[in-house]
Amino acid sequence: MDRQGIVWTVGNTGPVDAWDSFAHQFTLYRHNPADRTSLGSNSVFMLYQDSRNTIWVAGGSQGGLSRFNPGTDDFSRAGPVEQKISALYSVYSDNINDCHEDLKGRFWVSTEDGGLHLFDRESGIFTPVTQAQGLPSGAIRAIQEDDRGRLWLSSDMGLYLFDANDRKVLDHYNEYAYFLEGFETQWNRTETRRYGKYTNQKLEEMVKERTLALKAAKGEGRGCQPGQGRVFGQYEP
Repeated sequence: MDRQGIVWTVGNTGPVDAWDSFAHQFTLYRHNPADRTSLGSNSVFMLYQDSRNTIWVAGGSQGGLSRFNPGTDDFSRAGPVEQKISALYSVYSDNINDCHEDLKGRFWVSTEDGGLHLFDRESGIFTPVTQAQGLPSGAIRAIQEDDRGRLWLSSDMGLYLFDANDRKVLDHYNEYAYFLEGFETQWNRTETRRYGKYTNQKLEEMVKERTLALKAAKGEGRGCQPGQGRVFGQYEP
């Protein structure tokens, strides 16, 4: 639910529905190739509301980034095909994975094949973070901010710690390990594989009253060795 009381939903196939809890009615939003003010794509990855109460729709299948315009009940699109729409300039990719507004009000957009972009909502310009700034990966899957204002970026080349102020990469982690407290006595190293598994056990029995910890380390070909790496996530049932 957004701050205006509208419940936004995205189905498995992507298109967006909005339920107005005050008017008690549904509005269905779909992509129409003949209408440039329609939703950018019927493949939708996420919805995001920023501090200005603007709703953003991140689309796959070359759908780009769509901004909802409540006054006209339509959308403006940002993407390589839609460069002429007022106040929305082109991003370097039209497959959007995530959006995030940081603690200082800066708006970041991650893409599947165009890297990370900073969006200036006053000028409408997207500025890419380049390889020269230490971010070689073109596929940035998700953005998370810590309490120090740094951005953690998951990618197809590992986990990046990014300084949003100086716009540079502070660290890069691409070897991983996981550990289930109370169930095992040592970390399971997966090297560069970003997943793990337990066999012959029911998940609910394993995680009951236990904590699953995830750790990442800098890639030096040795994996997450004992005493190395940073614990960056914990799951508690």
